[in-house]
Amino acid sequence: MTGGLEIVIPKAMPMKEWTYHGLYCKNVAKLGSDSYRIMCQSPNYRGRPTYTYSLSRGVISIESSPVASYNKFELRGDRGLFSPGNNP
Repeated sequence: MTGGLEIVIPKAMPMKEWTYHGLYCKNVAKLGSDSYRIMCQSPNYRGRPTYTYSLSRGVISIESSPVASYNKFELRGDRGLFSPGNNP
């Protein structure tokens, strides 16, 4: 999903790094059994979108994004963006 949040998840996770439409992302840390901290960067803005992605639950937190500034958002439900079975 590119745009305001700038979240890009490859279908074949886990990966160490990837590029999509000028957005460069890398897996910077494994946080749990199936969760990864991902940091991205783009020449279009100064910030570094950072989020946590779980293979089973999808995006479970957004730590930084172009539209959210430096506010942290955490998933309150069971499944987030790009969770298995919830996306076309």
